[in-house]
Amino acid sequence: MLARPRRADAPAVLEMASDPALWVDVPMAGRVTTLARARQDVTAAREHWEAHGFGYWHVWDGAVPDTPPEADAPLLGVGGLRWLRWRDDWVLNVYVRFASAAHGRGLATGMLGLALDRVDQGLSGPTTVVVRTRPGNDRMARLAHRLGFDEAGTEERELGTYRVLARDVGGPRG
Repeated sequence: MLARPRRADAPAVLEMASDPALWVDVPMAGRVTTLARARQDVTAAREHWEAHGFGYWHVWDGAVPDTPPEADAPLLGVGGLRWLRWRDDWVLNVYVRFASAAHGRGLATGMLGLALDRVDQGLSGPTTVVVRTRPGNDRMARLAHRLGFDEAGTEERELGTYRVLARDVGGPRG
């Protein structure tokens, strides 16, 4: 069900993103609303995978892990971890966006838990992972808390105020 993004996935990303329910916490300027924007996002995700060996996955219904999906499999979500320069340091940024039909099935929790486990095992030293979400996005905050994130305040960004949750991965092994 998890696969690296492919160039051919951009129309599926746009189709999933066309559901306004996915964006209730994001101002219009931050939403994926065009095929060109979907292609940019897919390209950026592919480049991160190529540079770092991990990144944002595309979550497909019925796909085999890390392989392209079947032609008729719907895209259920996009998510994972990506390096980000934040508060004068490099951190891992969490991104999770799932189709409405996939909500409540534990898919986001499973995907993000797997991403955290994989990156935790691959890092040589401690790294902060951040979730930056809109203050009213309680679903994302609950997901972050289930996965060990703690409240880390708020920040002002180009699209307004964001709630920040954080946790560390990649620390010393006992």
